Amino acid sequence: MKKHTAILVSGALLCGIVGYFAWCLRPFYCAPDLYLDASISADGRKAVKEWAQTSGYPPALKLTWSDAFWNLSHPWDRKTMRPVSITEEQGSGLWAADGAQLWSFSKVRGKWDSSTVKDVGGLQPGITSDLMHWGSVASRLEALDLGGAVIEVISLGPPTDSWVPPSQGKPRWINNSPESFYEYTVLGRTRVLDNRERQELVEAFARSIREGRNTMPGGYYVGLPTSRAHTPPHAIVFTKGEVKQEFLIWFDLEGGLAFGEGVDAPHETDRDAGYSNFHVSRHAAAVFDAFLDKHQIEKAVPVKKP
Repeated sequence: MKKHTAILVSGALLCGIVGYFAWCLRPFYCAPDLYLDASISADGRKAVKEWAQTSGYPPALKLTWSDAFWNLSHPWDRKTMRPVSITEEQGSGLWAADGAQLWSFSKVRGKWDSSTVKDVGGLQPGITSDLMHWGSVASRLEALDLGGAVIEVISLGPPTDSWVPPSQGKPRWINNSPESFYEYTVLGRTRVLDNRERQELVEAFARSIREGRNTMPGGYYVGLPTSRAHTPPHAIVFTKGEVKQEFLIWFDLEGGLAFGEGVDAPHETDRDAGYSNFHVSRHAAAVFDAFLDKHQIEKAVPVKKP
């Protein structure tokens, strides 16, 4: 064999060996692949790509000698990270999933934003569909805001004498009035008229809904008050023509109740139409409180925990 031929063969063999090692060990030094299809909007695509560059994106596999040896000796059955796929549903939201975990995105100033990404738990039957369902409710709120809905924030005080724990089911009689709202006394109320405040409140509330961790069917009342001693909820009402959606939110318990068109429970057998419980994160609590303070609306005194 001539010298230059031997050099070429040796070089090719070396490149093959290096390529083999790189391919087998790639899961230990590269983050999972990201799958974005053409249906993802421009701002959604931008938010996802920015998130992929942060520490919140799933990392590469942790390198151990045993796993490395396994990949080198089992190239067609090597250990890898699940790829991250992106789903954007116009009526629900922007989601990332890797086959085991789910992340939600929320909007800031009307556009999907990478800073809002929230790990909302593992992918499980029931839980994921609930999250998607309430993502659609969040999207409806954003649409109602853009459509010029009347938005009213209500500050609530102690429950009335007829109050019963929500765990006992939907109230059989509701006598809402200027003084009472779903069996809570009304301390004050105001409409949200400023466009910037509307956007800030709606986006914060929608984000809290998308970030809420749901429970498996059967855990209906997690996040709802069980006694009169709990701090009264925040309340917000959206009205657009004949459509009205009303929400009671216990941010400290990370749960709430929703009433009205389009807020049916995720599972048809769970609840009556137009009524359901849901879960929230605490993200929007400070925004609601700041709005009430700015407009000098009285607030309930928080219950001190022992």
